Amino acid sequence: MKLLELTIDNIRGIRHLELKPEGKNFLISGPNGSGKSAVVDSIDFLLTGEISRMKGKGTKGITLNKHGKHIDAQPKEARVRALVKLPGVEEPVEVMRNFASPKKLIVDESYRSNIEPILELASRGQHVLTRREILNFVTAEAGTRAIQVQKLLRLESIDDYRKKLNKVKNTVKKDYQSAEKNLHLATAAVNNTIGLEDANETEVLGFINSQRSNLGGEPITELDVSLLKNEIHPPAMRPETSVNPILLKNDLINLINISSSEELGNKENEFNKLSFKISNIFC
Repeated sequence: MKLLELTIDNIRGIRHLELKPEGKNFLISGPNGSGKSAVVDSIDFLLTGEISRMKGKGTKGITLNKHGKHIDAQPKEARVRALVKLPGVEEPVEVMRNFASPKKLIVDESYRSNIEPILELASRGQHVLTRREILNFVTAEAGTRAIQVQKLLRLESIDDYRKKLNKVKNTVKKDYQSAEKNLHLATAAVNNTIGLEDANETEVLGFINSQRSNLGGEPITELDVSLLKNEIHPPAMRPETSVNPILLKNDLINLINISSSEELGNKENEFNKLSFKISNIFC
């Protein structure tokens, strides 16, 4: 944006002032108290609706409405008007702001989209640098120069963002390493189960389907944990056995008779057969 004309009314110590830079760089000089800073404050107010020198440390109790306008003026009489050249717009555009409605920039709505990026940039406060800020940068030691640049351009939050991003990076790296380790262990377990050194997805799926076939299940087409046991009914651990009580009673009687007999040694084979028979019944 280039400043073509600037009109200031009742801002700080200025009653009325008209400047016509015509889009060129310009320098304001004069003795202390002549209103040089008020011109900068007026441009600041036009772009942001605030005066940055009246905010921050050491400005408690100072308000724009009370201390920004001329002492003898009403808020509606304190205003800044400018004729500017906007990027992408051929004709000059008039903008204006007054203390009665400091948050409202008066501009033709057809140019609103052209000036919004400029206002957003100005809201960062980098368009106004005080003498104190510049001197702090000039006199800063080499080791603190970066910090002073951040303060000068009001970028102190960048260091906070950097620390937060580093923290996120370290957390993600740690989680990735943990996930990679778990994946390696799981892969090794699968390879060991299948009996291959480096099984691929097709081989794993083939092994699963062969086991499902043994259990009467249909093949699956994808590796999904929820499908592994789908429609599978494992066989009972022990087959059902029907016991004939009469035969069992006779076998027990014979076993007792044999074990109490003095001729046990002669009937050792029969004793072993009965014992094996009974153990099969109860197993």
